[in-house]
Amino acid sequence: MSAVENGDRGQAAMATYWVTTTIASFVVAARLYIRIVRKTIGVDDWLMLVTLFVSIISFATAKASVGCLILRLLGPDNVWRRRVVWFVIIFTPLINAINIALTFAQCDPPKALWDRKVKARCWNPNVQLYFAYFMVGKLQICPPIVDHAD
Repeated sequence: MSAVENGDRGQAAMATYWVTTTIASFVVAARLYIRIVRKTIGVDDWLMLVTLFVSIISFATAKASVGCLILRLLGPDNVWRRRVVWFVIIFTPLINAINIALTFAQCDPPKALWDRKVKARCWNPNVQLYFAYFMVGKLQICPPIVDHAD
């Protein structure tokens, strides 16, 4: 019986992880090369490199990298927009940490998340669904605030 037939999705998850990590490595290498050649390397570039090497916190650092890029593009005169972007940069890792905790705490034992054969006690799936709504809502609220912050 294969791993897929018995409900173990670990191999597929690892394959997906390594393919996307390889693609990301090429993209980050190209980005850094261009920025070094043009002598425009900034904090956002270094955060993207950290993101590549520290995949556990990659969601937070990738978004912080984009936030730093936005700060660079805004310039020093957009005080309110800069404050909103800084708030999002700081707030995002906290929300992501809560999401990670909720993901692994939703089933006891957590192995049931990737192995369907494991008998486990799990929360109502709506808990994770409602938190996902919150996370998406957070992403949808921030751009209009930045657009109208003046």
